[in-house]
Amino acid sequence: MLHKVWKVISKIYLNQNYNFEKKNIIFFYELGCFLQKKKLFFLADIFFSTPLFFYRILTFKKISFKKICRLYNTDKARGAFSLAKNYDRYFNQIKNRNLKILEIGIGGHSKPHLGGSSLRALKKYFKNSKVYGVDLVDKKYHGRKKITILQGSQSDTNFLKNLETQHGPFDIIIDDGSHYVDHQLITFNTMFKNLSNDGIYIIEDVKSSYRKFFRGSVDISNKNHLINIFSNYIHNVYAENILPEELKKIDNLISISSIQFFSNDSRASILIEKSEIKKSTSKDYYKLSRDEFSKKYPDHKYNIKSIDGVREYKKNDK
Repeated sequence: MLHKVWKVISKIYLNQNYNFEKKNIIFFYELGCFLQKKKLFFLADIFFSTPLFFYRILTFKKISFKKICRLYNTDKARGAFSLAKNYDRYFNQIKNRNLKILEIGIGGHSKPHLGGSSLRALKKYFKNSKVYGVDLVDKKYHGRKKITILQGSQSDTNFLKNLETQHGPFDIIIDDGSHYVDHQLITFNTMFKNLSNDGIYIIEDVKSSYRKFFRGSVDISNKNHLINIFSNYIHNVYAENILPEELKKIDNLISISSIQFFSNDSRASILIEKSEIKKSTSKDYYKLSRDEFSKKYPDHKYNIKSIDGVREYKKNDK
């Protein structure tokens, strides 16, 4: 044990060019993983949570999702405006709700005792929620109260459907899995339809869509490019404003309230908020030009707008 501690100290404090806080975070993470490998889970959890414990003692600041992610050593907190800080704008509104959160990809690659940082951060931030982690490798070491670990492939539609049947529907789904573009699409096409209304679906590391190695494409005009596929969902946000015959032109009609494309400091993600089914409320007069509209509907309120966009008050207007 002492030999392991010295090895970690030497590796982190003497050979890594991190600031002191980051070195401490990595130190306690490494020791936690070592204890987890020895199946000393209670002690492992103490070390995993030590940076957060000292932060709370030394400061009275409101703790953000980004800060929790940083203290638990997850790369979601990398950069001044990180993935975690971006998500905080959405997560902060729902953090006290009783949610089901699924993250695909636990981290640590082929080593079962490594990784799990994001799962611990999600559990700490969403105190009343259940967190589910999925990985291709058996990561049962990370299972805890309110953290369920499942083994399977995100490219296996049968596994994904069973996951949904047995544990869903989920309120937040984070795809931080293989980063292969075809895997990301299979997972989205299978899981999004069963995401709860007002749920959030996140695909991380979508920069892989620009790399052939990850079965992406350097050709940004390629209609099968991941970013182009999700760009085609933008009209879905405004479905109630689109005429019924025009809605038929949308190949993949899904009900969403927003879609965000984010990239900063080499981290990139797509975030989609699901909504209730939207129906077209558009009128036939949407197709009329200004002159045609004025002639057909002379008393309509739209006619008080000047051609420059200024409201033209009439004598009886107040």
